[in-house]
Amino acid sequence: MVVSGSDWARAGVFYEDPYIILLRDAVIFPDGKPGLYHRVIAHNDEPTGVAILARYRGEYVLVRHFRHPSRTWYLEIPRGAVGADEEPAQMARVEISEEIGGTIRSLQRIGLVHGASALMRHSVVLVHAELEAVGTPEIGEGIAEIMLVAPAELERLIKEGAITDAFTIAAAYHARLRGLL
Repeated sequence: MVVSGSDWARAGVFYEDPYIILLRDAVIFPDGKPGLYHRVIAHNDEPTGVAILARYRGEYVLVRHFRHPSRTWYLEIPRGAVGADEEPAQMARVEISEEIGGTIRSLQRIGLVHGASALMRHSVVLVHAELEAVGTPEIGEGIAEIMLVAPAELERLIKEGAITDAFTIAAAYHARLRGLL
């Protein structure tokens, strides 16, 4: 949508669907000047997502996933939405099953991250999982391949910029702080 004329100053709800509300708030900035600020708010309470740092036979699971907003392929850990009345642990099991055909043996919450706090009221629970099995990628969700990497390789991919996904980096860091990586 292209905003022209005086519409640039319009505040209020710009878009709403069953999942999100896009707001344009009228605000007074700390310097006292008025302005507008965009916010994306999930309809359900937080957390709104779960990201799973999954280990299988000593190696970590990465997926090559196409992300439509940036029109780019990313190396990242499996993740998904947590809806109203859903538990992050249960949704982690669902996402591992759907995205990589895997099953979780054990699960541990390792942190929480706000991936884009300047725009969205969304938080993602970070979990570390031990897997019993890994299957095939869910091509219908834009996942082209599953990669298993050693802990040192995961860190190298982050260090060299091959992994730029904030949830993957945050989960790896939380795992490192807890002695899991």
